[in-house]
Amino acid sequence: MMKRLKIAVLTALVIAALTAAPALARQPAKPAAAVPRALSYVIDSSKALDAEQLKDINGVIKLNELRTGIQTVVVVAPSMGGNTITTFTKEVKDTVKFGEHGKPAVLFLVAVKEKAATIVSTAGTPLTVSAQDAIIKRIVLPNFRLGKVGTGIYDGTRAITLALQVPLITQAAQVEQSGSEFLSRWIPLIVLGVFLVGFGNSDWNRSGYYGNTGYDGRYGGGSRRY
Repeated sequence: MMKRLKIAVLTALVIAALTAAPALARQPAKPAAAVPRALSYVIDSSKALDAEQLKDINGVIKLNELRTGIQTVVVVAPSMGGNTITTFTKEVKDTVKFGEHGKPAVLFLVAVKEKAATIVSTAGTPLTVSAQDAIIKRIVLPNFRLGKVGTGIYDGTRAITLALQVPLITQAAQVEQSGSEFLSRWIPLIVLGVFLVGFGNSDWNRSGYYGNTGYDGRYGGGSRRY
């Protein structure tokens, strides 16, 4: 009797499973998790960047956004059209999608004809005015003086993304510290400082050239022109 009961139960379970299988197959698959879309982008209407530089810069700023949550927009214009750097920067900010969806953002603007460059950041970014000024003076302008506009833009963009990631480096150092407050606090800043002093300047690396980084200061803030 018990053997017959077990067979009946097993038969019922098999029938139920076979009946449920088509229904389960008809259920729509769950959508895959959406991959965050980076809002960072490059506009080079002057063609100052070659294809490889343009591809690399786009990759660098988009990866940086996924890491830090900060949008980076690089705009390379042929000329300021007779405007001052302040007026031109305002016009560009009003035109491009800068700080979309309330994201903290950085704008790196270059006018090729005037060899002018400026960096503008919104609230919520760790890019200080002194860091912006150092990137322009020590990385961008020395390359412009050598006629290497594309290199100046490329290295300047890399320096911006590095500066934006300093807080992440600091946090990692604090987690890994072994009782050394000095290392956790200063190593990230030393890394950034070394980059600004020379390693971001390709020509300085190759030949030891650094040159005079003076500027006239007519534009104030983080904007300079050679």
